[in-house]
Amino acid sequence: MSDYPQADKVQEVREDSQMLGSFLEWLMEKYTLCRFYADDESAGYCREYIDISRILAEYFGIDYDEYQNELVQILEDFRKKSDAQLLGESAENMKNVKSGKEAY
Repeated sequence: MSDYPQADKVQEVREDSQMLGSFLEWLMEKYTLCRFYADDESAGYCREYIDISRILAEYFGIDYDEYQNELVQILEDFRKKSDAQLLGESAENMKNVKSGKEAY
């Protein structure tokens, strides 16, 4: 298992999730889908529109907030690896310049 279990789950259900997401988008173009509450002064008013991404995550057993955190971590990890690689290439280029080799 990787360091990103929620992201792994998203990859496993990607095809089905995209199909269901397309259906929900189509449905929302035709109808207003929202959650109504009857327990306060705003009863009868739509206070919360559905978020397709959250609904799909819940349906597929994915912790949406944790998945979002993992995406941030994946980007940070990628940035660190890229920076390290660039620093390594820069150091190698500097060695070549000092030794009189072409830096191509």
